Amino acid sequence: MERSPELVVSLLGILKAGGAYLPLDPDYPAERRAFVLRDAGAALVLSHAPVADRVRDLLVPGLLVDEEWDGIVRESPAGLEPLARAENPAYVIHTSGSTGTPKGVVVPHAGIRNRVLWTVRTHGLGPADRVLQKTTLTFDAAAWEFLAPLVSGGSIVLAPPDVQHDPRTMVEAVADHGVTVLQLVPSVFKLVVEEPGLERCTSLRLVFCAGEPLPVALCERL
Repeated sequence: MERSPELVVSLLGILKAGGAYLPLDPDYPAERRAFVLRDAGAALVLSHAPVADRVRDLLVPGLLVDEEWDGIVRESPAGLEPLARAENPAYVIHTSGSTGTPKGVVVPHAGIRNRVLWTVRTHGLGPADRVLQKTTLTFDAAAWEFLAPLVSGGSIVLAPPDVQHDPRTMVEAVADHGVTVLQLVPSVFKLVVEEPGLERCTSLRLVFCAGEPLPVALCERL
């Protein structure tokens, strides 16, 4: 799926049902998508209309979530009883495969729970916060962008497509939607700091940087 409300609904549904999700980037080559599905033993592909043509050739049953809304709205709004245990898989992330065959890494519910609760409690996330969800789901860092704001009563702001490659669009998204929490790698952080219009981002209170060395001088410019 692309970044969308259907993606958020699907992730929550999978986790609440006690399942595990396997991120599948529709922009990946067909061979990579097929390998990841086989390797993880996926039972079902959830997708939506914008990328339906890229999942029809996968040898796994599929479901287009945006074509199922009529049935979804008839379901009970009551919360599901927790079915997953702490040690059960929550999601599987595959490595890039740059040094060989991509390898699936299983993240248990306990692991992502600890990460999300640490973020919420340590940094005081709450109902007033808006987290920009910009990280591609196939990267592990995306999980807390989805879950931390929901756990703390805040909001997810779904970033425009390819925003990670466009600092101007990122700055506009932060300013226009009152984003308070942003996650970046330092090289992108540098581009954002240099982008005209950053002074409009008065709502921003937390910036998380990881994945690369972070120069002190860059932090001092924000």
